[in-house]
Amino acid sequence: HVRSRRQRQMCIRDRSYIDILTTGLFFVGMWMLAKKKLENWLFLLMGNVISVPLYFYKGLTLSSFLYVIFVIISIFGYLAWKKILNNRLQTA
Repeated sequence: HVRSRRQRQMCIRDRSYIDILTTGLFFVGMWMLAKKKLENWLFLLMGNVISVPLYFYKGLTLSSFLYVIFVIISIFGYLAWKKILNNRLQTA
C-alpha cells in the first residue's frame, strides 16, 4: 500500500501532536513533583501510558519497554505517596 505525500505528512503531524501532549504532561508532572503534589504521579502516569504505544509505533521498541517500567514506577510512586499522606492525616 503506497501512501501519498499528503497522507505521510498527516501521519507525521498526528504523531507530533501526541509528542507535544506527552511533553506537556511530563512538564506538568515534574512541576507538580517539585511542589510535592500527589497528583504529579497521575500526570506522569498518563504521559508514560501514552508513550508506550507511541514509541513502539515509531520502531523504538526498547524505549517503549522503558516506558512500561516508568508506568510501573508511576503506579507504585502514587500509591506510596498516597499512603504517606493518609498516615500524616491520621496522626494529625
